[in-house]
Amino acid sequence: MIRVVSVIFVFGVFFSKNHNNDYIIFQTDAIGHNNIYLNRINPYQQGTFNVGAIKMRSLVNNAPIGRMLPDMNFIGTIDSSAIVSQFKYNRGDYAYRETDILVKNSLSDQSDILFNIHGRKNPSYFESDFVNIDEYVVQNLLFDFSKKSSSNNNETFFRLTKHYNKENSLTDFYTESNNLGLEYSLVTNVNSIYANLSNLIYSQYYESLNNSIDYEYVDFDFDYMYKKSRYLKPFFNFEYDYISKDWNLELGDDVQDLIASDNDLISIELGLLSKYDMFLIKHDLELSIKSNISNETILHSDINFDYKTFYKSWMARIKKFYSYNNMYGQYVYDYDFNSLEDQKEPYNNFRLYKQSYILSQIAWEHKNFQFELSNYSVQLEENILNDDQLIIQADDEQQVSPYNDTFEKSGDFMEIQIFYNKGRMKLVSPDLTKDIVELKLNGLYYSDFSPIRKYRTMDLNFTFKKQIEKLFDITINLYVPYAGLSLSKLKFNESYGFRIGNGTFVETESSNQIDYTLFNYEIGLIFKNFIISYKFLNNTFQDQYSYQFPLDTSDVLNPIYEMKYLNVIWKFDN
Repeated sequence: MIRVVSVIFVFGVFFSKNHNNDYIIFQTDAIGHNNIYLNRINPYQQGTFNVGAIKMRSLVNNAPIGRMLPDMNFIGTIDSSAIVSQFKYNRGDYAYRETDILVKNSLSDQSDILFNIHGRKNPSYFESDFVNIDEYVVQNLLFDFSKKSSSNNNETFFRLTKHYNKENSLTDFYTESNNLGLEYSLVTNVNSIYANLSNLIYSQYYESLNNSIDYEYVDFDFDYMYKKSRYLKPFFNFEYDYISKDWNLELGDDVQDLIASDNDLISIELGLLSKYDMFLIKHDLELSIKSNISNETILHSDINFDYKTFYKSWMARIKKFYSYNNMYGQYVYDYDFNSLEDQKEPYNNFRLYKQSYILSQIAWEHKNFQFELSNYSVQLEENILNDDQLIIQADDEQQVSPYNDTFEKSGDFMEIQIFYNKGRMKLVSPDLTKDIVELKLNGLYYSDFSPIRKYRTMDLNFTFKKQIEKLFDITINLYVPYAGLSLSKLKFNESYGFRIGNGTFVETESSNQIDYTLFNYEIGLIFKNFIISYKFLNNTFQDQYSYQFPLDTSDVLNPIYEMKYLNVIWKFDN
């Protein structure tokens, strides 16, 4: 569907680290430094995030995107102050430190500039963690400029975002990311236009070898919709993806040509959007034909549709959808973690992931309660680009398909979501008249096509000011006490493991399954422009280890352990 004008939420940068409902979070360490955010439809690859105008993604499988994503949420809402700043500081067990500074400057009523500086010192629990212990091993710098304007029923929006990330938690190896995003939208009574350009550069440096590997990703999106008709709106979507790899090392020409290559992907979609009412029932229908092209080869063309009906508090939906994703990575199978040599070596090259599904969904909403049940019938394909097949056959002058199939998988998964809220949590100027409760439950259940079997999360946040006032017969006017807890459970399917060194799922002969439950909770006080809380991570109430990965299923040697830290956030006006 055509994108609408971006809304400046909070202070202009809309990203939160809590994406339990959108992604499967695969956590392999205590604080989530190496978090891998898996796509729900295709858990073999990581998802895409919006950081300002940048469509952030992992360019290679072995780059956990969790360390690249800044936490950009300001506390509070936009006010009349020209300059608003926020300082966040975490101090915890095992020399863990994290500092985050955000500054927002309102240039006018319709334009803002935001700066962010973020640094992290990882906890040093194991001997292998004592690397660069005195340095900020994760650094994030971000600049974001946004401007909106309205005149004569025309609304325009422009955004420029620049992001830099450096990670050096390993000896003799570090990574850098330089990312740029441009976004523009125009909405009138007749037309709607949206354009986005994201340029991502990811570099890996090996100091002992004096070499580096550079990856570049360019993503251009253009959407157009003709809105003059009330019931029938045609639209056009175009997307161009380009990814390249460059190994900065003196190599032979034949080897250099093999590893320093690129790959492109084009998506063209033409469709109609219709909204109408009939017999007190609202109907939304989106129908389109879509084609994907890569290396001058038509990959696939098909019809997509999305049909939704609304009646009172009920919603029903059926959707047919397919898409391609372009990335560089590897997939390994028949891997033996107990042997000194791999049974199958990973094959690195450009890959195309095709995902298609049919979605059946119902939802119900009443007052403070929401319920949603979804069933996906999924088909996945992975294709590897072979450079030596980019030729024209002499006999019939027909181009050989440059892609070889590596796997085709199909199956189903079901998703259940439950939301309940009594009021809304406000992190600045909290409500002093009543207590708040927010509850989110989410469950994903897969068949054997996915490396993931089950993924379930629960998030509960509440204030208890009134209970304290009643219990101790006092009146509290300066702060609101609050508590929060989260529970996540991740379980792999049988015969699937994971290599953190390559960021790849593997098929094994092991009967062991990765299966863990992580429990976090916090308690704190909310003041006006000030929050202080104490957070407890990965609690088991048994020993210091929350989970140890099976050695015949994963190469994650260090267990996830318990830890706690103090979190302080200040917000300053002017």
